[in-house]
Amino acid sequence: MTETAHQATSQPLPLRGPVKKGSVGRGTGVHIRIVDADGRRCSAGAEEEVWVLGPTVARGYLGNPTETARSFVAGWFRTGDLGSIDQDGYLFLTGRIKNVIDRGGLKISPEYVEAVLAECSGVTEAVVFAVPDATFGERVGAAVVVSRTAVRIGTDPAKVPRQAVWIRDARTARSRCGLASHRQGRARPARSGGPVRTPTARPDDE
Repeated sequence: MTETAHQATSQPLPLRGPVKKGSVGRGTGVHIRIVDADGRRCSAGAEEEVWVLGPTVARGYLGNPTETARSFVAGWFRTGDLGSIDQDGYLFLTGRIKNVIDRGGLKISPEYVEAVLAECSGVTEAVVFAVPDATFGERVGAAVVVSRTAVRIGTDPAKVPRQAVWIRDARTARSRCGLASHRQGRARPARSGGPVRTPTARPDDE
């Protein structure tokens, strides 16, 4: 990403460590930690926001002190990515905070549900987004391109889309539903973004 001078992590070279499937690797010249909403560093395996610190990390946004104050804390850059770090220091990204669906307090990553849908026989493409719900605030919706009609989804019932658009023409999906564009919000009218808490940094626990 731009704020970290392009590369922040990488899988290790041969003979320097295993390549772990699903991981973006370990930090390359930077420190990476997982931090909760209160600014506390998380233990291995916990899924929260990814923070990055190092000489290649930008100091802020030129001419935008508000965004700088929100995204940079004591030199650490708050990426806005959700992820976890295992005991070997490998980073696993699971989604974007601004895309998370809040179903009555249950936080659901659209990327997780998309991955589940992608594994279903008959599904060729899928995008998941929030749909307004009178009881839970939001529920899971999806636009799915299918090659056949029978699709069985095996996951937590709360994460199964309650509203889905089943499409056979991928070109129609992209033009009408914003398929593969939920990160720009075109397929997620229910979310307008919320206040971002700026926690206190704890640089001494690195």
